[in-house]
Amino acid sequence: MSEDLIEAARRGDYGRVKELLDRGADVNASDYAGWTPLHHAARMGHLDVARLLVERGANVNARDVIGGTPLHYAALNGRLEVAELLLERGADVDARDKHGYTPLHYAALKGHLDVARLLLKGGADANARDKFGRTPLDLAGEKGHKEVVELLESVVELFRAAKRGDLGRVKELLDRGVGIKTRDESGWTPLHYAARNGHLDVVRLLVESGAEVDARDNSGNTPLHVAARYEHLDVVKLLAENGADVNARNKDSETPLHVATSNGYLDVVKLLVDSGADVNVGDKDGETPLHVAAREGLSDIVKLLVDSGAYLNARDNSGNTPLHKAAEKGHLDVVKLLVDSGAKVNAKNDSDQTPLHLAAWNGHLEVVELLVESGASTKARDNNGRTPLDLAREKGHKEVVELLESVKERGDGERVTRRHY
Repeated sequence: MSEDLIEAARRGDYGRVKELLDRGADVNASDYAGWTPLHHAARMGHLDVARLLVERGANVNARDVIGGTPLHYAALNGRLEVAELLLERGADVDARDKHGYTPLHYAALKGHLDVARLLLKGGADANARDKFGRTPLDLAGEKGHKEVVELLESVVELFRAAKRGDLGRVKELLDRGVGIKTRDESGWTPLHYAARNGHLDVVRLLVESGAEVDARDNSGNTPLHVAARYEHLDVVKLLAENGADVNARNKDSETPLHVATSNGYLDVVKLLVDSGADVNVGDKDGETPLHVAAREGLSDIVKLLVDSGAYLNARDNSGNTPLHKAAEKGHLDVVKLLVDSGAKVNAKNDSDQTPLHLAAWNGHLEVVELLVESGASTKARDNNGRTPLDLAREKGHKEVVELLESVKERGDGERVTRRHY
């Protein structure tokens, strides 16, 4: 029955295809070349059959023996409507076969202008290279497909115009139908470039023209990540107001708030928080924005995050709290701010080390003093049995050793030191 289904799909016999599917034929059956019924329907341009197959569960990204998908064959044979259907149903616009060809390579190779334009509008990478290093533009040029060459050159120009902020040129290219969602080799769209360089008017035009505000590059960064990284406050505001996901995560699980925080951009941090950014989301290391701000010694941002509901005692993947981070780096102002806000001074990480252990190990005398005065235990032991004093001795931090040796334990837990600050 599977062979009959494949043959019926190849012929475009809608009634027979439906009959066989109703009788239980496997919609994803394949022949000796790995072609499914959808491959055949796509190659031949049988739109109704292709739609029926997809509705019955056909895999739009099925691969044949050379890695070709139905979209590859629709593009190769200029089947515009089928290609449009496949893209609507989730076909991978940049799928590569064993030659390294994407569907756009095939459309360019054969000079199918409308299909090439459709693929570009669907976000195809105009700069994708096959295994010999050739782009779709190279193939179109080799075959003398002038209109496709002009289209692909226009895509390159759109990136350049967006990058330099040439509003008039961007508008002209968009009016000519150049794909607004197309990507370069790094996965950047024209919107990424405009956001990177703070070209507010170009960003606005691209967004109003249908650019995907949450398009992700190869590292998972959205235009909002990029705008936040380069402190383009107006662009951040515009993107957020137009539906950009303020909690989008890149491949390191960083949100735009992580990015703005790590760069110390207080105004951007405030705008993102006001726009609904989650102050307690963790990155791949489990660090929240508060961990990042504490580690970097950004007291203004620490205060803003704490006031916005950041968890004082959030633990990263190593069990460290923001206070651990600040103590380790010797950021006295941040340590004081966190302690005054209620951070646990005796919190232990996965190595059973407290913030005092880390401050002592790194020789941060004033931080050690503050922690001790704030109730940090000098007798806490890590998972190797070492106290903060042991660590200070091991690292040769003489003043810290003297301070910790001078500490007297009282019954009420109060600490007394020889030094004052």
